Amino acid sequence: MKTQDEFLNFVDAELSTELSTVNKQRKGTLKMFFLATFICVAFVGFMIYSSMGDVLWLEGENTLTVIAFVFIALYGIGFSISYFVKKNKSNATPNTSSGYGFAYDFKDKVVRRMVEFLDPSFKYQIVNHIKLSEVIQSGMFHESKLKASGSDLVQGVEDGVPFKFSDLRLVREKTFVGKNEDTEVSVFSGSMFIAEFNKSFKKPVYVFSKKALGIVSSELSYTGDKVRLEDPDFDKQFAVYSPDQIEARFILTPSMMERLKALRRKMGNNVNIVFANNNIYIANNNGKDRFEIGALSSVNRRESIIGYYNDLAEQLGIIDELKLNLKIWKA
Repeated sequence: MKTQDEFLNFVDAELSTELSTVNKQRKGTLKMFFLATFICVAFVGFMIYSSMGDVLWLEGENTLTVIAFVFIALYGIGFSISYFVKKNKSNATPNTSSGYGFAYDFKDKVVRRMVEFLDPSFKYQIVNHIKLSEVIQSGMFHESKLKASGSDLVQGVEDGVPFKFSDLRLVREKTFVGKNEDTEVSVFSGSMFIAEFNKSFKKPVYVFSKKALGIVSSELSYTGDKVRLEDPDFDKQFAVYSPDQIEARFILTPSMMERLKALRRKMGNNVNIVFANNNIYIANNNGKDRFEIGALSSVNRRESIIGYYNDLAEQLGIIDELKLNLKIWKA
């Protein structure tokens, strides 16, 4: 893993121009939004003022004319807002990145280069994400009427370990929908990480954070019975289930439990882990959308760009954190 100092040298040498360009786009979009909104609001104010008392050419009986102008102005405000949202959108597929908005350009010109800096062989896809079929294979969530969306898929091989991760959102269609109710319920919003595990096994093992389990227990899925492990601290933090108690202990060695506790301290309380299909699945239900940038914040501040790099490094760091690169247990 390349150091933060190496990354900052890379930013100064190769990313400063791109960051400045995207930041100018951001400022230009923000100015256009405020200008269009100001003009529309001023126009509405003038029309209302004019209608209040035979001011200028608008007499009191021309109320319908005034109302028409007010609606035109409100439409203008709505148009400026939709324009602003479009220019801030980053999860669509434009014909050209520069024609769609600064948020997309930030991912295309900056985040992509950051991924390549970590390893030129890594693939980064802005509008792709971990597939629903892969989520279902993990067995972590109930399958019924589940839908997936997301962005920022990164995949490759790190230190001999195939991996992929992305931002992911899961929703479930409601079976019964009442009047004025949403047709879907949120199941998960955060990041999903999948990597090849360094032990061969047959039965799945589910390791759920107890705090997360208390919040979304109805959405999480597992098979088998609860596994009791000889680590009281681990047992306080996680609930473990598996159809095979022996295989669960084969995977959750004392050293692995220590690593998972360290991972939870780093990533937060909403981390759930499944070992299945000779893979490890790590779902962090933190509600974050990693590389989305706001129009009100500068993108070329040192702290911001370091934060984006650290988000990438944290995902790749899982491989080293859990020692997934040690293949001594592979059959």
